[in-house]
Amino acid sequence: MPSATSVLQPAIPWSRDMLWPGKPTVPTAAGTTTNRNDTFAQGTFAWGDSLTAYTPHAGLAQVPVNTLLQRAASNFWCMEFTTDAVGVACFGRRVPQWCPMLSPTLVDIAGGDPASRVAWIRIHVLAGLDAVAGVADANGVGIIPDDGLAFATATWDVRASGGFGIFKRVGTSLFRYVSYSSAPALLESIDLPSANGWHVADFIIRQARRNDATTPWLTFQWDGVAQFTQRAFGHALLPAPSAIRALAHSWAFYMGNIVSSGALSMSWQFRCGGRMPDGTPVLD
Repeated sequence: MPSATSVLQPAIPWSRDMLWPGKPTVPTAAGTTTNRNDTFAQGTFAWGDSLTAYTPHAGLAQVPVNTLLQRAASNFWCMEFTTDAVGVACFGRRVPQWCPMLSPTLVDIAGGDPASRVAWIRIHVLAGLDAVAGVADANGVGIIPDDGLAFATATWDVRASGGFGIFKRVGTSLFRYVSYSSAPALLESIDLPSANGWHVADFIIRQARRNDATTPWLTFQWDGVAQFTQRAFGHALLPAPSAIRALAHSWAFYMGNIVSSGALSMSWQFRCGGRMPDGTPVLD
């Protein structure tokens, strides 16, 4: 008689899948550090894409105390950002192979790049590492409409230029989600449960759909719990990219410490393709 067998569901295919930072070629013992680097642990690309197009913030070279390390408490590889008198220790990260449609009135008839319909940005951050004294929304991860400007605190600080992200709260090692207009003005602040240890922030961005004003949208989850779902860019609490930068063609990321106070440990994964994180196809 034939016997029943179970087959595991295949992994969701992503057109691009990158994890940063990468573990050094020669691993170090838990809790020790290596020199900072800009290595990706893994990467899958379409059409011959390469890692060379990714842009680290030049200011990082001025701050010698950034290190890649394995946190002894959790055996988790991450980048630790700490600052000295220079006061800036950041990576600016743009994804040239991600080409989302940003305006529902300007989407082409074919619906844009199928591999850019959904982007899933997962960020691991460590609470309890250090407190930030006196400056809100300076140490963390900012996501800002990208129009090609060079990465610098003058152009990529969400407090001055607009955008959204997760940042340390003033006087603590805890985190909050914020969004800013380009005015600038703080539009929204959500305090996030941040007991000591690792936490996971998920940003899911769906590109614009032709003549659908509810797109593009953003879903934000913290430790697997949705803080808001499918909020359209252009909402009162989430400006459209063009409202911040008129020539925006995507989003980019500014990660690290902008002020010389506190420390930040984190890792970052970017996935992009034609499906939602649960595998649901996005057909246009």
